Amino acid sequence: MGIRNNPTRKHLDIKENFTMGWLTALQRELSRSLLDRGVKPGTIARQMECNASTIRCLHQRAAETGSTTDRLRTGRPKVTTERQDRQIRRAQIQNRFKIAVVTARGTREIHNRLLSARTVSRRLQELRLRSRIRYRGSILNAERCHRRLQWTRFHQRWTLQRWRSVLFTGKGRICLVMSDRRRLVWRTWGEQFWDCCIQEQDGWGGASIMVCGGISYNSKTPILVIEWNWNTR
Repeated sequence: MGIRNNPTRKHLDIKENFTMGWLTALQRELSRSLLDRGVKPGTIARQMECNASTIRCLHQRAAETGSTTDRLRTGRPKVTTERQDRQIRRAQIQNRFKIAVVTARGTREIHNRLLSARTVSRRLQELRLRSRIRYRGSILNAERCHRRLQWTRFHQRWTLQRWRSVLFTGKGRICLVMSDRRRLVWRTWGEQFWDCCIQEQDGWGGASIMVCGGISYNSKTPILVIEWNWNTR
């Protein structure tokens, strides 16, 4: 629709603390209660956004040990606490374009040493935040959003036969100077068009040429190079 309002997704509290690869204590207990009530593992897995095998293993462990807590693990212990993990996530949510190195400088591990950027990246990935190329969109004010919404509502019931008679035209500028898109944004699934994850761009800079063309259902027009000022003719 072209309107970049925040999606009205309503997360359950149990999903806010979801971690990639494992379930929180609240999610385990809730999954166990749903299993006791006869809910299928696949249904629970979709609700918890995990694999069905995770729910089946959880059910098997609860039947064998009577508990859903994590077993003792070998290897190097984590250098951050759960509270620090929440602080890292909160700092990254407040500024989606902050790089992991900057976040690491403001957080100390349990041994009172600065965290590494790699540790911060792993914690964010466990919290379903991954560094991705940000979406670049035009600046949309309230009037433009309203016009796009009106256009969408007017055409939403058009049939394919009507669309076949429409010619879509547009113009674009080919530039020598543009963003290389190396600045990434930390986001999770479904947040691509959130305002906090979008880089607004008013225009391009540097030498450029303007071209225009059109396309319909089964044809297209030749590309035309515009050698005059588009707004004065």
